[in-house]
Parts: sequence; C-alpha cells; structure tokens
Amino acid sequence: MLIKKVAVITGTRADYGYLKPLIEKIYKDKELYLQLFVTGMHLVREHGYSLKEVERDFPITEVVDIGFEAKSTNLDMAIWTGKGIEKFSKIFKKYEPDIVFVLGDRIEAFSIAASAYLLNIPVAHIAGGELTFNTVDDDLRHAITKLSHLHFVSTETYKKRVLQLGEEEWRVYNVGALSLENIEKIQIVSKKEIYKKYNFESNYPLILILYHPLTKDKKFLFEFENIINALEEFSDKYNKLNVLAIYPNTDSGGCLIVESLKKLKRNKNLNLRIIPNLSHEEYISVLANSNVLIGNTSSGIIEAPSLGVPYICVGDRQKGRVRAKNTLDVKGDKKEILNALKKALFDTKFIDMVKKRENPYYQPKPSEEIIKVIKSISSKEKLLKKKFVDIVW
Repeated sequence: MLIKKVAVITGTRADYGYLKPLIEKIYKDKELYLQLFVTGMHLVREHGYSLKEVERDFPITEVVDIGFEAKSTNLDMAIWTGKGIEKFSKIFKKYEPDIVFVLGDRIEAFSIAASAYLLNIPVAHIAGGELTFNTVDDDLRHAITKLSHLHFVSTETYKKRVLQLGEEEWRVYNVGALSLENIEKIQIVSKKEIYKKYNFESNYPLILILYHPLTKDKKFLFEFENIINALEEFSDKYNKLNVLAIYPNTDSGGCLIVESLKKLKRNKNLNLRIIPNLSHEEYISVLANSNVLIGNTSSGIIEAPSLGVPYICVGDRQKGRVRAKNTLDVKGDKKEILNALKKALFDTKFIDMVKKRENPYYQPKPSEEIIKVIKSISSKEKLLKKKFVDIVW
C-alpha cells in the first residue's frame, strides 16, 4: 500500500469541525497513521484559543505557529503565508507524510499545499470548486486546486468547476460535505439549556450572528453596520431579541467588526452576548436552536439547512455557492435585511419549508469514501504527474 502516513492540518475552529470526521476515521484505521498539525487561528487567544478543543479530541503531532494575531492587515496575511511555507516545508521534511490533506481556501491552506507540492508530496484538497466573492479566499482556493493531486468536492457543480480548471476526471470525487457527517453524531443541547447558559429570555427568538470581513472590499463595514441597524429597528418595532454574536475570523478587518459588535450593547431591546469562540459541538447546538442565522458565513449554506435553520446571507461573499431553500440572499441594505428578518421569523410557510431540512451538500459517510479513495492509490508517480486537460468547446 502506498499511503500510510496521512497528514491533516487544521487552521481554524470552522475547518476543524469540517475535518473532524475524517481525522477520526484516519486515527482509528489500523492501516493508516495520523499526523495532525494545528496552526493559524487556533493559536489566537483573543479568538478563544481553540487549540484546546483539538487537544481534547486527538493527539497532536505538532503545533505550528505561523504568526496569526487577532488584528491583521493584508501585509500581515502575506507575511503569514510566507512563514507558513517556510515552517511547513520543514515540518513535512521532518515527518515525511505520504499524503497531505488541506481544506478550503485559507492562507494557511495555500502555504501548506505549496510546501507539500514543492516537496513532491501528494496533496488532497477538500471543498475545492466553490466560490466566494470579494475575498482572497476565492483565488487561493483555485490556486490550491492546481497544487493538489486529489480533489474531494461537495456537489456536482463544484466537481464540474474543478474539471474546468483542467484537472483530470479520475482525480475528482464528489463526496458531499464532511461537516454534515459530524452533525449526525453531535448530541444537540436543548433550547432550554442554551437559553439558561447565556441568560437569554425564554419568550424571545434567538438570532445568531457570524459575519466575516471582505479582504478585497471595505464595504463590509457598511454591510455589518446595517445588520446592526436592522436588528435594532426590528427589536424596537416588533419584538425583543436574544442575540448571540461570534467573533469573525482573523482576516484583515476582523477587529473592526468586533468593535461594531460591541456597539449593539447600547440597545436595551437586544439581549446580547458576544463570544470569541465556540467549540464545534457547542456551535452546532446553538445554531440548531437559533431562529435565524445572519451574516456571510458558509455555515449558513452548508450546515444550517440540515438543522432546519433560516439563513440571512448578507452581501456577495457567498455568491456562487450552491444554496438550499433556507437561504435568503440580501444586499447590505438595512431595509432588505429587515424584511428578510421578518420573513424568517414570521412567515410560517417559509419556516415550514426550511424545517424539511433539504440539503444539496448531504451525502452519507463522506469520510469513508475519502479513506476508500486514498487506500486505492497504488502509484505515487502517477499521482504526482499531473497534466492539464483542455475543455473542448
């Protein structure tokens, strides 16, 4: 068998929740040896120091600090990418994995893929072919695709997009979203317990906010202010709200969102809690018990449908991603956000439709499919020798 030592790298609280089913399968497989590396946002104390969550679940091979901090600029992100390439090149030289798994589109994922590629180590990319708008993530994701040798995508649309990038069809597998496999295993805490933990008022709905900065467009501040304004107007005119807001990621501009979040405390009709981080299990329980998720996170598109939760997707950040019927797309306009909030909370027909939990990202046991594929590999040479496939127009 070619594949024995399998390296998996997690850089954020979000990707850990996504990767966890795969990490568990590799860890328990007697024919495979897990090399687990933790980096990036996991090490930022202001964002909850989620390294502790990973340590609780699995033995970590090594913690790799590439410099992430709570406040960042585009220059910081470029520097961290360079440090990531330097440090992970040394890590991979030291541990000699047979394959490296990376997820998504973050700068640490790009530096990991570049390091492994240049060391002739096969790269398996999870969640390629997707789109985001006005962020560096979009371009980095496609760059990672070209540096990778196997692709595990989550819908047929994304598979076609990876093929459009010139990848050979035998390298691309539609397995669905790994994070949905994890949801099936989580024992979701009751709404009563969630409300008690955060001291929410039982008579009022729960709004979950998760909004990230746009690294290519500063209009995100305008969008986020309008989310705040819409929540304030709703609570003044219609109903008091319980609001749980989670810190954004550490991309450039994230600290400005945190500052705006704190302004919400001025409104007496918003029973607000602001928290830096939640473990994946805690996050899924909170999301499952929320009446609405509002923001620009991919979680609203991928996880929320399987939990029957409406998602108000603000702005263009998730433009191009396949959507379930739970998603209400709005611009950064206060009036649109307010109208979407009223629909998500008052429109019983819409609420009942969302509760059907239809999700285009769901497939049974994606982690098992991924393990099956990597165990079937018999030639490292074939895996490494990529060729570009032209599309016949």
